[in-house]
Amino acid sequence: MPMNIQFPLTVGVASLFLATALASGCGTVSKNTETSSNSSDTNDTSGGETTDGETTDGTAGSETDGGDTDFPGCPDGAPASDGGENLMEDYGRPCEVDTDCEFLGDGAKCVHTILDVAHAPAGYCSRDCDLPDGNTKYVADDPICGAGVTCLGVKGFFEACSLECTSNDQCQRDGYECRLLPIVGAEGEPKFCLMVDECVASDAPPP
Repeated sequence: MPMNIQFPLTVGVASLFLATALASGCGTVSKNTETSSNSSDTNDTSGGETTDGETTDGTAGSETDGGDTDFPGCPDGAPASDGGENLMEDYGRPCEVDTDCEFLGDGAKCVHTILDVAHAPAGYCSRDCDLPDGNTKYVADDPICGAGVTCLGVKGFFEACSLECTSNDQCQRDGYECRLLPIVGAEGEPKFCLMVDECVASDAPPP
């Protein structure tokens, strides 16, 4: 059932726009890597990927990670197994392009940035979902995401599936921790394995 966690819509949306502007980005899930036309990477298609976000076989994809100069202190997102339960084996698995996440089913995507104010190091496998309204940030057991999986985000800006967590030990990748949603999360709301503060724009204002 939807968790109707209320927050001022106009303030929240305004904050997201302002955060996006401060990060000099645009309101998209992932941003294309800008490269020089003289870069040798442009001509390298051995992995079936080009720098414009599409693979050579015509399959849409996200940018290759390889770090992000907008977040110089952001870890590399490498697996960091501590034993025990790991909630990032499927949702939250490292990826480079959308097709790396096809095992999740329809709507699978590789997330690299959230509105250009939060960077997902080494990519984050998830799926598109659909929140019911602008005041609902979370829907547990979402019918699109599946049983035990939550649809989270802000409707019309960013919506994706993830697993709720209770401990950092469940988030076994470098650069991720069990935390509230960056920017729009509030105390008492559910937590997820998401990027650490070093991967979130420091000047992004709270809602």
